[in-house]
Amino acid sequence: MGMVGISSGRIGTHARRAQAQAPGTAQVRVLLGAPQRMMRQALTAALGAHHRLRMVGDVGNGKDALRWALEVRPDITLLDQGLGTVDGVHAAFAIHSEDPALKLVLLSDGYVDPVEVAELEPVTAARVSKRLDMQALVDVLVRVAEGERPGTVPAAIVAAPPPAASPRHGLKASEQVLLEFLVDGNDNRMMADRLGCTEKTVRNRLSDLYAKLNLHNRTQAALYAVRTGLVDPAKAEA
Repeated sequence: MGMVGISSGRIGTHARRAQAQAPGTAQVRVLLGAPQRMMRQALTAALGAHHRLRMVGDVGNGKDALRWALEVRPDITLLDQGLGTVDGVHAAFAIHSEDPALKLVLLSDGYVDPVEVAELEPVTAARVSKRLDMQALVDVLVRVAEGERPGTVPAAIVAAPPPAASPRHGLKASEQVLLEFLVDGNDNRMMADRLGCTEKTVRNRLSDLYAKLNLHNRTQAALYAVRTGLVDPAKAEA
């Protein structure tokens, strides 16, 4: 199948073509989002070799993942946790926010904040480890396409923070990033561009952050981050 170039990957020229095969035999159309080109090529080749899967494209950042998931409407969007300029968690929230009907699977390096795992529960149909063998990943993708929600596949996500990585003030890494952007003076549009998501997603995530910190607006949040040492303003401006 031919591919047409985009800014960070490839999209199949027949990506929108519907399958008219019987249930249980139809190919599952998969859009892949992963940061490294070699990883995308390897996964595309390995998954595309399976008779039940058809790769309709691969992208390397969150903005393209959102754009092409909404345009191509694959059966499954497979997102690497380390996608692009920010983790695939933000991309998953952005895609789900725009169209909850799209099925998402998150590939994990082995650790996702336990609180974030709970928040991802209604967003992603499955969260699987990169340590999973290829056949197990194929099985998960097929199950999700057929309507199952495997959730956290065994051994996919570590339940406790790794050494020396305890969240400060109970904040997740993604929330720390938002605070750094606020201190740096980014508005919602700028933050959306840097995170590869929509302004709506940024607004929702900021509202959650303000509620967690018992604050009311971006100015209070930025001042709080500096006064408590969560963000070094000199580094934020660099």
